[in-house]
Amino acid sequence: MGRPSLDDPSPLNALHELNTQHELNAQHELNAQHELNAQHELNARSELNARNEDDLPPSYADVVDAVTTDAPIVLEPGPLLDTEYMIPSGNGQVTKDFDPKQSRTVTLAPEYSQCEHTLYDLIKGQAALPPRPFLVIKGSHTDTRSDGKQEKKETVLDFDFQLDLVRTLLKGWDEDHDLSLPWHDVVVVSDHDGVKTFRGGRCRSRIWKPRQQTRQRWDGEAFIDGEQETLVVPGTRSQQSDLLTWCKRFCGDPAPLKSFTLTRTLHGFDDGLMHPSLTSHIRSLNYRGQIDISTSLAHNSVTVCSPHWINRLRANSYVYYTCIILQLWIITWPVIWWLERRYEVVRSTWHTSQLLEDPIARTNVRRVYARGRDEASLAEFWAPAVKQAAWRRRTEGEVLTEEDALRALVMREDQLLGWDSRTESLAERDRRARVNRGDGTFVDSVFGFVRGVQDMGQHQDIVMGWGEDTYQ
Repeated sequence: MGRPSLDDPSPLNALHELNTQHELNAQHELNAQHELNAQHELNARSELNARNEDDLPPSYADVVDAVTTDAPIVLEPGPLLDTEYMIPSGNGQVTKDFDPKQSRTVTLAPEYSQCEHTLYDLIKGQAALPPRPFLVIKGSHTDTRSDGKQEKKETVLDFDFQLDLVRTLLKGWDEDHDLSLPWHDVVVVSDHDGVKTFRGGRCRSRIWKPRQQTRQRWDGEAFIDGEQETLVVPGTRSQQSDLLTWCKRFCGDPAPLKSFTLTRTLHGFDDGLMHPSLTSHIRSLNYRGQIDISTSLAHNSVTVCSPHWINRLRANSYVYYTCIILQLWIITWPVIWWLERRYEVVRSTWHTSQLLEDPIARTNVRRVYARGRDEASLAEFWAPAVKQAAWRRRTEGEVLTEEDALRALVMREDQLLGWDSRTESLAERDRRARVNRGDGTFVDSVFGFVRGVQDMGQHQDIVMGWGEDTYQ
């Protein structure tokens, strides 16, 4: 058998067909791989879309269905607004010269001393509001100057601010009622209850003694033939009816000079337990001055006065201090005492803590707190905000709220003291950026120098101490 010739096309054709078959198989495999990759990509996109749909907020219809079918929504207690303590009058105006931190609120609106139902609605609404406890923190030192002959001492106030404790101490004025314990109660005095208080007379007494003019005015309604028909007897009626009876007695009293007072009190709070912890935190700033911590109770009473000209003068602060300075109170006080008829028959008590029986406890009782914090833990809660306020020399009685305390709790030490660049203002950051780029102006350099001196002074205060008494 002879060797095939190179001109014979048969081997070349076979080789060409084999190569073509390999190319077709490779193309099929490549197409199958592309289809598989496309399917995987499609599956991945579907899964991602499903996840995104799960992350999206529900539709309006779903929300409406959930609200209408689920349990009622419980709202968090809101802040106690100062405007809630304002007393409106018939002409739409509110209490004049209203101060959110004043101890007592006085109104001379005539409708409250003439209509018992208007007075009842006012007292009922005000009794539902708590007093405002403030913890006043002051730091001061004494500068003594001598000219060789005599010394002159001057008290310098380093810081003066207040903590609004109402939302961290009390509960019961908003939607956060705890029905398991009575954190708030209103007591209306009754006739023959043995309580000695002002019941429409000049002095405290244990029984209400109506005047002759009142008997004649109320004849047929509350009195018959001079005998009392309507008595406020303990345990026989509700507090609401007792309060309305006292409102009728006050409005029916013909005395031109009279007043009706609601008293708010705080029970179960020992502010002295907070003092050591807060003092220690302020001392950690190397403060060497005198630290004074005290408690003031704002809105501890509401007084309705008859619109007599004497009452109007009493409500005038200029007249009041004039009488004090000129010693005119020696004359005015006996006159007012003789003419005024006082009603102080409603007391609103707010509890910060209560004692409960507990057989497991060593003393068989345990103390529970309205907001779940005792005085020591409450001091630690406020400590960062107090430390920051003292370091920044806050004065003029600036009020710190619960929001300030929560904000300070999450800050580091350098942030509290203002040493962290991230706590700088936007203007200061822009100034630094301009200086770093070489675009700073002369004013930027001056501000930078002043800022540097201030930072150096603050660092020196924390090292060397500040607020100590000075002698010159």
